Parts: sequence; structure tokens; C-alpha cells
Amino acid sequence: QKIFREEGYESVTEVENADFVLLGVNPDKALLNFTLPIYAGNIFGDNIYDYTQNEDFAIKNAYLTAEGAIALAVSSSEKSLFDSSVLLVGYGRISRALHKLLSCYTNKITVCARSQNQLTLA
Repeated sequence: QKIFREEGYESVTEVENADFVLLGVNPDKALLNFTLPIYAGNIFGDNIYDYTQNEDFAIKNAYLTAEGAIALAVSSSEKSLFDSSVLLVGYGRISRALHKLLSCYTNKITVCARSQNQLTLA
């Protein structure tokens, strides 16, 4: 919250005092009854801005998700990623980010994807 205050944002306790509403991806439709601009993911409406339609956001989010997946894999296994064999199922944004990040540890990465375009990218 400190960084938000430094940028001029402040916490509000009443919705009427807010400038916009920020929700997660696939929010409950009951949360969309605001007249304020709503920023959310995978949802449409007159006053709703879908941040998942922003490709730059989606790519950066894929890398954050990939980092989290790697951290989870490392913390829940006794085996090192170094020189491990890895199977990536699908080759969307997150798998492409995983491939790039994991290639620092191993070159034994296999990609399984339905699309020939995705396999070509791998």
C-alpha cells in the first residue's frame, strides 16, 4: 500500500469515494453492480475494461505465473531442476514463459501440444 500512497492513491472505505473498481479474472457477476469504471478480466459490459485483452499485460502475467510454478516445483520436490527432464503440456503464453525460464536449468524440455503452430514455436 505504501507504493500506492507514494503515487497519490489512497484507501477508501466507501465505494462512493472510489475512482474505479479493480477485480480479478472471472469475477462474480454480483460484484459488477457499480457505476464506476470496472477493471476486470474475462468479463464484458458497458463500464468494464478487460485487462486480459491487453497483450503486454498477458505476457507479463504469464512470466509471473511461470515463476510461481517453478517456485512451487522447486519447494515441493527434493530433486533439483538442474539437468531434469521436463514435460510442458500445451504451449500457450505460460508454457512459453516456462520454457524460456527452465532452459536456464536444463535442455531436456519436451513440449506436447495439439497445434502444429505451437509445436513449431517450441
